[in-house]
Amino acid sequence: MAALRRVLSHRAAHNLESSSWVLSITIKGIALKKFTVMQNVGKARHVVSFHDGVTVHGDNSPFFDMRIFGRKTDLVKFVKELESAGYVKA
Repeated sequence: MAALRRVLSHRAAHNLESSSWVLSITIKGIALKKFTVMQNVGKARHVVSFHDGVTVHGDNSPFFDMRIFGRKTDLVKFVKELESAGYVKA
């Protein structure tokens, strides 16, 4: 596993337990901002996780912020704010 992490660039993280790739892609020095919308996670109705392309954990894996919404109107408003700020839906 340590050898695999050395092969990956410092901007990529691989979660071996769930076998999902999370990449923070940098294009000409500009980090890609991305977000994901999930429905019915636990007791929450709408969950948005978003990454600004800059913040990382200690192991250089991307740090995703989260917002939880109970109303769809609040969700739509926040998604529009993210898209106007340059975020891309992943």
